[in-house]
Amino acid sequence: MTLAPYAPAAPLAPSDIPDSPAPLAAGAVTPRMTSDAAPSPADSFPLALLLEGKLVVLVGGGKVAARRAAAFAGAGARLRIVAPTLHQSIAELLGPRDEWVQREFILGDLTDAWLAHTATGDPAVDAEVAREAEWRHIFCVNAGDRDAGTAAVPARATAHTFTGRVQVAVDSGDPRRSVAVARHMQDELESGRAPLRPRRRR
Repeated sequence: MTLAPYAPAAPLAPSDIPDSPAPLAAGAVTPRMTSDAAPSPADSFPLALLLEGKLVVLVGGGKVAARRAAAFAGAGARLRIVAPTLHQSIAELLGPRDEWVQREFILGDLTDAWLAHTATGDPAVDAEVAREAEWRHIFCVNAGDRDAGTAAVPARATAHTFTGRVQVAVDSGDPRRSVAVARHMQDELESGRAPLRPRRRR
């Protein structure tokens, strides 16, 4: 397996990344900022990402990373895997445009990424990945702690219907409930019970 070489373009030191944004000066509040309208940690905004040709960095090479890597690759993303070892399915998945950085994560590994995913099993490492991602303004999925990331992977299902393929994504805050709802919607769509006929715009 031949993989593209990789070296961080600009290695970072921990001191380069602040723990929190600089405090606002007194009275520096814009009209959009309200103290009583802050979303709860469970709130999320559904969004379909077009990842064709975009770099996704996955830190960790285990089973969780393997499932997500397959999904990202299926969407056309380029992959950079940062991990000392790889799950066999990841090794089989990687192609010539992908990268395997065979070591532990260091600051700078998210260079050029559009999306980051961390699933190392070590909360401290996952937190460091999330911290660099936030500093770079890159959305980050933290598989070990949803609320410590800035993005989450919903439960997904693909229904093959007479009108074509339909993707269903469900995020309820409860993974098991989300999976159950996604499977129910898949069944409804594939059985024909859900209305799928196109309607003309009036």
